[in-house]
Amino acid sequence: MDVQTGETVSRITAQDVHIHNYQRSNAVPVIPPSPVMTPEEAIRRVMENNRNHIEGALDVIDKHNVDLSQIPVVHPLIENTWFFGGEAALADEEYNPSTFNRYVQANIRFDQLLEQRHEFKRMAIIGYPGSGKTTCSRRLAENGSLYCFHLKFMDMNYTEKLTLQQLLIDNQHPELTREVCDLAFRWILDNQEQCVFIFDGYDQVRWSITNAPPKCRITDKLEVSVIVGNLFQKRFLQHSMVIFTSRPHSLVSLHKSVWPDLTVHLWEFSYDDMKRLFRAFAGHRAEDIWNTLESSAPQLIGICHNPLMLQYTIMACLNPSRHVGDIITITRVFSTVLENLAHSEYSKADNNIYEIRDQLSVIAYKATSEKKVVISHEDLLTQDLDIKKVQDLVIVTPGYKGIGSRIFEGELKVYFTHQCTQEYLTAWYIKYHMGVEEFSEFCQNKLFTGHWSTVRRFLCGLLVDDQTTTHRTGGLSAADIARKRQVLLEKLIPQTTMNTDDLQNPGHYQIVNHNVRERFTLFKSQLGDVRECNNDYVTEQAVREFPAHLIFTGIRFTTSEAFALGYVMKKVRKTITRLELHTCYLTSDQFRHIADGIKAMPGSIETLILISNTLAFNAVDAICGILPKITKYFKMWEAFIDDDQEPADLYGDDISRVQDALDAIPNTNLKIYTSRDRILQKQNTSTST
Repeated sequence: MDVQTGETVSRITAQDVHIHNYQRSNAVPVIPPSPVMTPEEAIRRVMENNRNHIEGALDVIDKHNVDLSQIPVVHPLIENTWFFGGEAALADEEYNPSTFNRYVQANIRFDQLLEQRHEFKRMAIIGYPGSGKTTCSRRLAENGSLYCFHLKFMDMNYTEKLTLQQLLIDNQHPELTREVCDLAFRWILDNQEQCVFIFDGYDQVRWSITNAPPKCRITDKLEVSVIVGNLFQKRFLQHSMVIFTSRPHSLVSLHKSVWPDLTVHLWEFSYDDMKRLFRAFAGHRAEDIWNTLESSAPQLIGICHNPLMLQYTIMACLNPSRHVGDIITITRVFSTVLENLAHSEYSKADNNIYEIRDQLSVIAYKATSEKKVVISHEDLLTQDLDIKKVQDLVIVTPGYKGIGSRIFEGELKVYFTHQCTQEYLTAWYIKYHMGVEEFSEFCQNKLFTGHWSTVRRFLCGLLVDDQTTTHRTGGLSAADIARKRQVLLEKLIPQTTMNTDDLQNPGHYQIVNHNVRERFTLFKSQLGDVRECNNDYVTEQAVREFPAHLIFTGIRFTTSEAFALGYVMKKVRKTITRLELHTCYLTSDQFRHIADGIKAMPGSIETLILISNTLAFNAVDAICGILPKITKYFKMWEAFIDDDQEPADLYGDDISRVQDALDAIPNTNLKIYTSRDRILQKQNTSTST
């Protein structure tokens, strides 16, 4: 082993380790290892400590007396994504994971992720807020057959330089002796192929790897970004596997030399898994809450496919002072969860939690602006806060006074329960504390970028939805807030409308211009903002300017996004020339939300493309229901998947059901392509092409 680079050339000795002195402080003398301790024993101690750290990490549900032993273990859907292919890697925070020019992607099971190390040494796991990235990283680290090291990027905002051993071992396990750390690092150098380093939360660091990292030695003291860059480049520990998690937009700035070999995307829970968790969390009230949401707030069932939102939604619905039917937006969910804390017998703070929210929102905005998640003690003091006051809104875990900029109160470190909590509080600050002129500039330059997308969603709910219940404790005047609301609407409404006259050859769905994809990806996201506003004026404006061509080819939907599209389409009065849902990986549940909108819309659709999706055959009812709204062509070959999860066309009785529904429509010229060579037309006629 070359101890300068970590490359295997010969076996390193214990004396080699101490000659290079991988110590945590230059003032500590080199001490020869104990003859009793071996590298194997040392690495076992490190791994035991690593497991204790993972088990000690708090989840949102831990703070609300949920018995974790009764919660079934399920995983979100995991999918290969061609993140850095072709034109995808553009330096733009609005970027979303792309399937540009690549429509066939295989799903990966959770238990197959670590198996990828035989072919890929660098893997990125990406996902949107609350999608389960941290939980996934912890579960990977619990693998018993490999040596998996779980590290948090949020703990790596150091200002001083350090060595590779200090980053991976010493600073992660300060309670272990120097001898144990040195020998454990020696074991890692000698057994790289058995090691997996899992870094969680790249979007939570203040530094980035925008340039090619310089080639260095593992004994050098370096900036953290350089160490991580050399790990990602596989200059350090080249035979190990490196996995890191991140929100998608943060990967865009990565230098090409450190791009992962494989990128997988965490999406949502399947419908069945989501419902299993829903029942486990909601307990004896599960069926009552589920039925109420289905009838009065189906979009919240949609967001329950997201792991974090599932927990928060149930917590809000269990609030005895609120009717479930009143909780119909994500913002209302978060506001009600906060109300739960204010009245819960488990609330540990004696202070007014609404005042604490107002104070903590100032810190949250500052942290979000600086891309921070760790709350410093000094930040708390500026708002007359301490850990006791804020502990109902944050997670407190054991820490240490280590190198660099991590600032703890005593031996504790503090960060928000989740970034979504931080972003809700950030939106609160923007509504009640940001001046009108500053807000206008903020809307113009920042609010509609990827970094602020979740904040924007919450801001729509707080600033525009008149029925969002909040307890205001200070800030701007009502007149200033009204002006800010108008500024947001003036910016939001143009964002949710689109002139599609410039689309070239919209009927050619096989090739979609990248710019068109970006426009419709943003449009799809901001339909969710419209729903979050829960405002008739905003919805009517979006309906009035609804595009005639909707080109979603290759753009994947979440269930809540599908609901938002259907929600707006219910009121569309115009004729939509073309709605392309080609290769959107739509499930039956997602398609049902869109179909509900089509069925109820006063207008019509000339051509609907539903080719290459993942519908179950139970979606036939929804398909039959929308046929009267389609006037010319409906193409849906390979829109279904069979029992083997292979693409499939309609057949047998399902063909007959669609034919009967078509025959029941008076005076229609609709042609339905149920396969590449089968067309259904009215009067029970079927022709082949």
